[in-house]
Amino acid sequence: MMRYSLTLRLATGALLAVAPVRLSAAEVTAGDVTLRFGGMIRPLWLVQRVDDPYRHKTQLFHFLRNARLSLAADYKGMHLYSELTLTGREAEIPLSPATNPTWGLNPTLLDFYGDVRLPFARQLYVRLGQFKVPFGREQLLKYQDMSFAERSPVWLFFGMGRDVGGALHGTVGEMLDFALAIQTGVGRDVPERYLPEVVEMLPLVVARVGLRGGFEGNAWLFPAPRPTQDVAWNVAANVLYSKDALTGHSTVLNVRSKDKPLLLQANWNPYIARRPLEVGEFLAAGGDLSLSVALDPVRLSVEGEALWARYKNTYGELSALGAWVAAQVSWKTVTGGIRYSFLRPDTAMGQGLSQSVPQPIGDKPIQELLPMVAFSFLDGRVKLIAEVPIWLDVPVAIEQGVGAYVLLHQWDQITVIRTQGNRIERQTVVGVRAAVQMGF
Repeated sequence: MMRYSLTLRLATGALLAVAPVRLSAAEVTAGDVTLRFGGMIRPLWLVQRVDDPYRHKTQLFHFLRNARLSLAADYKGMHLYSELTLTGREAEIPLSPATNPTWGLNPTLLDFYGDVRLPFARQLYVRLGQFKVPFGREQLLKYQDMSFAERSPVWLFFGMGRDVGGALHGTVGEMLDFALAIQTGVGRDVPERYLPEVVEMLPLVVARVGLRGGFEGNAWLFPAPRPTQDVAWNVAANVLYSKDALTGHSTVLNVRSKDKPLLLQANWNPYIARRPLEVGEFLAAGGDLSLSVALDPVRLSVEGEALWARYKNTYGELSALGAWVAAQVSWKTVTGGIRYSFLRPDTAMGQGLSQSVPQPIGDKPIQELLPMVAFSFLDGRVKLIAEVPIWLDVPVAIEQGVGAYVLLHQWDQITVIRTQGNRIERQTVVGVRAAVQMGF
């Protein structure tokens, strides 16, 4: 952290020394350069009721779910952005060999990219660096812009998170937004490892196209744009394709360590890590929409998304289908709403972990019903979120003599069925969840 802190002080000091400065909140302007500093913390509490045969049926958790620091800079058509995470799952790293792993926390680089405006088109940009894969409305939305405390369960199966690469993106006319990205497929924070490989094509190609009206800002650059008219809307479609590549002792999709959807995790996908290794193909597609209508004195918003994805290689294939829809009503600083999520897993998920349980997950839909209410203070810099999540037919792993793990929260515990006497069952789990968000 000392290195990052020193860099920020030096950069700010240099700007203050060379030009007249205008200060506005967390923004510093010096000449043609504008710096914007940001930060956010989000503690989260969860109480849930689980049918646990060995421990208490009421489970209580408290985590510092998110802690972020960001720095953005603009200079004559060039935009630079970086963001660090300091806690939570996204900051977990293995601190010892894989044969005996111990997990810990470390400041982790999430975003670090530059956008350069093309000289012949003011609304077109080239992006290089590490950034979010432009696939899926829910994935692109930043935590500080979310009305709900957590993303839907659909995110666990489809979300590709961040990756390294480049993209051409922008706006054509007044309504058409697009992004075309080519990324490594290995994920974020990849160490330098020069390994022997067999490459048949670029690993990850993503395209996203959308139309909007009444919203300000490109739907990819600003996934939570402010409505500028009484009726605002946008629709978008995206497609993602990756052809795996042999590298070292494994494949690109198999060794992806962060932001890895369950469709690509070896404990859930019985084909991706099967030996001898075979390259596979990952294809995903989806669409999303949102509508915001001002009905004085409230504003009504409806949004939703549907996604499908498939992985296949010579051993077999598996797929998943998911969707979510949400409706909210906002009045001044109060927002109330409800979200419904649907996820159909593949019967092949988890196969091979246990001879006695050939289909531990099955294809019965996983559902979530989530009413919520949120209160904002200090111009939105402080937000309180309260929810009552109801998870229907959610997979729960039962470890003999230990207790129950809800696999939507602790998905790696699917491996407990390797031990005789353990099992996975479907349950209805009801909880109360709350989050406090503070940021600038």
